[in-house]
Amino acid sequence: NTRHLSLGTDQDNSTDKCAKGRQSRGEDHYNAKLSKADVLTIRARIAAGETVTSVARDYGVRWSAIHKIRSGVTWKCVEPMPEGRAS
Repeated sequence: NTRHLSLGTDQDNSTDKCAKGRQSRGEDHYNAKLSKADVLTIRARIAAGETVTSVARDYGVRWSAIHKIRSGVTWKCVEPMPEGRAS
């Protein structure tokens, strides 16, 4: 059945798979080193004043990975905790 196929560029294909929820995200990605629980803990630690570098060292990832979590560039699929709540 080829009715679902359409011509397009690589960018069209990428946009389409994201729109249809076919892009691996978060801990479902084959190369993920963190879990959703890790991300929540990382956000809490950063909010408590820990440095990006020290948190990155504890999780065995680069500081840029923690910075992107803190900035909301990555792990958007994990909802931030409501203000005033920490766990």
